[in-house]
Amino acid sequence: MPRLCTEKQASDELGLDLSVFRHWVRAGRLPPPLEGTDRFDLKACHAALDRLSGLDGIAGGHSGNALDAWLNRREASHAR
Repeated sequence: MPRLCTEKQASDELGLDLSVFRHWVRAGRLPPPLEGTDRFDLKACHAALDRLSGLDGIAGGHSGNALDAWLNRREASHAR
């Protein structure tokens, strides 16, 4: 998949229905297309999903990677 893609390609890559993808872009959950184009930057979309899921920056000061830290936090919150 190219880094810059159409909204349909981006929605498919992210596993979202096109209508949900459009709603999330309008709501600011996902970034809009690059200015002056109709293309979405997949790297920016993935970064936005990292922020939404709590993966953004949670590894700072923790051992392991961000995914491991997120999984540990999620497991701990579900154990309560």
